[in-house]
This record gives sequence, C-alpha cells and structure tokens, in this order.
Amino acid sequence: MIELPPASGPWTGEQVAAARAALGLTQAELAAALELGVGGNGKDSVRNWERGHRPITGPARVAIRFMLATMKGAKAKPKLRAVNEPTLKAPAK
Repeated sequence: MIELPPASGPWTGEQVAAARAALGLTQAELAAALELGVGGNGKDSVRNWERGHRPITGPARVAIRFMLATMKGAKAKPKLRAVNEPTLKAPAK
C-alpha cells in the first residue's frame, strides 16, 4: 500500500525518497515529471530534498501526492508524457 506523505508541513528527506520509490521513478524521472530545472538541474533538486539540504516546495508536494494518489493499487510505472505531447484528440469532423 502506498502511504501519502502529509499534505502540509515539511517533509523529511526519507519521505521524499519513499514517495519517489513508491512511484518507481529515478531522481531524474521524478524531476522530469515535475518539470524541474533546465539542463538536468532538476535531478539536483530531488537529490537535495532527499538529503534534507533543501525543503520540498508546496507545488512539488502537491504534485507528488497527486501522483501517489492516482497510483494507489496500480502496479505499472507511470507513463511520463512530454510537455508538448497532446492529451486530447481533436473531435472528428
């Protein structure tokens, strides 16, 4: 069972790492899913959260909690979608 970290208040580095592990993502994959950083710097943000060097931001906490909530009971790794990849198809004419 996936345990959701707290909705408010600080998360420990262990909670960030456990949430990432529950999602089955690497630090780089989580950074990409959260659209963090440019040129690979997002992975540094995730690493800093997990080591307790920096607090995780509110928007990132919300996004990770949402990802975990939608993964409950799912066994497959989440499919990461490119930012510019369309999610809806145009209606047929």
